[in-house]
Amino acid sequence: MMLRSACALSSPRRWLGVWSKKLRPARRPEANPRTQAFLKKLSEDYDWKTYRQDFRNTRTKGKEVVRAVEAEDRAKRTIYDIPDFCAGDAIEMSVKYELSEEKRQRVKGLVIARTRRGIESSVLLYCVVANTPHLRRIPLYSPLVQNMSIIRKAFLHKGKKRVRRAKLYYLIDQKKNIRAP
Repeated sequence: MMLRSACALSSPRRWLGVWSKKLRPARRPEANPRTQAFLKKLSEDYDWKTYRQDFRNTRTKGKEVVRAVEAEDRAKRTIYDIPDFCAGDAIEMSVKYELSEEKRQRVKGLVIARTRRGIESSVLLYCVVANTPHLRRIPLYSPLVQNMSIIRKAFLHKGKKRVRRAKLYYLIDQKKNIRAP
């Protein structure tokens, strides 16, 4: 007779897949709430697309609602056409001081970064005012922004080649080598 080791004694459970699983009674289809809804809707003439949408993830449903609200809000807030620009371009914006006032400030700067987050989209500009460099973050869909135009594409390389980065934060440290429009 051959002796088996301790781990070999438990191996029949592994050999027979039935023993490794816990035996539990089969669930009746009536007990499952999803099955009940399916049977109810199957009995009627039901639109399957609508049925499928009933069981979608609540996070997915919420995202669709938020997107719709943001699209409406973006359409209301946009007074001007936002040109297609990226990091390294020189742009000019006219920004109001306050909503009630008509005075506008013209802001020229080099685009360091552009964040694309729907209504919360913004631009980080490197501006030089009175020989003092500073960074200014301007929200694109703000009611204070009245107009926006591109002065020069690929301003950093004098229009010859584009910048190969989406964010140009490294330029902030190199203040001597950077020039602003």
